[in-house]
Amino acid sequence: MSYNLFRGGADSARKREYYNLYYAAIEERKQACLHVRQKVMNDFNNLAALQQQVVLTNISRLAQASRLANIVTASAATTMRENPEVRAIVEGHTDSTGATEYNQVLSERRAQAVRDLLVNRYGVNPAQLKAIGRGESMPVADNGNECRGSQPQPPG
Repeated sequence: MSYNLFRGGADSARKREYYNLYYAAIEERKQACLHVRQKVMNDFNNLAALQQQVVLTNISRLAQASRLANIVTASAATTMRENPEVRAIVEGHTDSTGATEYNQVLSERRAQAVRDLLVNRYGVNPAQLKAIGRGESMPVADNGNECRGSQPQPPG
């Protein structure tokens, strides 16, 4: 940019205009960055809120499933206490994820935990119950399902 002192300040006006445009562009860029930053923060906060809602929904579902399981377990325990001749087998299952040996032990622990619950909390005679782990050999849900392990299965 050349500066002509003989034009009576026209170059000064052009220089001011150039700087005004330059600073306006910088300000516009700052505002754009600020808006992008605010949008990202809003989106992040919305995502965090949605994740909390999912957690709360899952906790609510687990609580409902837990209440239902307690009702069914208490009902089964009452029936067994009232009918000492009844014998039951508690089966534990796993999906096909992981090592076969681990799944077998896990299914046995699950079955034993339910048996212990019926005996210790609900007062069922231990002689009436047998705990068996089925491992991954007898899945109660489709092993190809991505949500396996999280789907309650109807009794039967």
